[in-house]
Amino acid sequence: LLATLLVYASYAITFFFIKGLLAQAGLAHSGLFFTLATLVMIAVRLAGGFLFDRYDKARLTAGALVLSAAAIAALPLCAGMASLLAAAVVCGAGWGIAMPLLNALGFVISPPETRGLNQNLIFLMLQAGFFLGPLAGGMILAQAGYAPLLLAGGALMLPAAFLVLMAASAHDR
Repeated sequence: LLATLLVYASYAITFFFIKGLLAQAGLAHSGLFFTLATLVMIAVRLAGGFLFDRYDKARLTAGALVLSAAAIAALPLCAGMASLLAAAVVCGAGWGIAMPLLNALGFVISPPETRGLNQNLIFLMLQAGFFLGPLAGGMILAQAGYAPLLLAGGALMLPAAFLVLMAASAHDR
């Protein structure tokens, strides 16, 4: 549940604050960023969704979260459209893998009698992430600016990756 909260807080930080970051950098194409990232998310799910059940969900999710962390943290370094679009592709790939697998892992590692409750709690964590991410992000932005904000947003993915691996490992014991 905490991993889901962290992932969606990070996503919300990216979603709500990228327009200001890009405007500050002279790149007013946040819509293009999210269009491309969303198309990549869809493509990953369509083309690779069947692989999600063939490989270790926890490792795949953790790897996707690390990939997303790197792309989000690199956003302040984007100096042109090429680097921005590359970051969108990497973010979309990471999000497209991690987000559905987080839900799947929440289901798989839950005892059968708590699966319904846990799926509802996962959805609650998604909503909490969309509340807490922008709230904390606004505070960080006011104190430190866009680069530290996006670095913090990317950094949230790292403990989420660790938590996913720990939860899956505890379940396997």
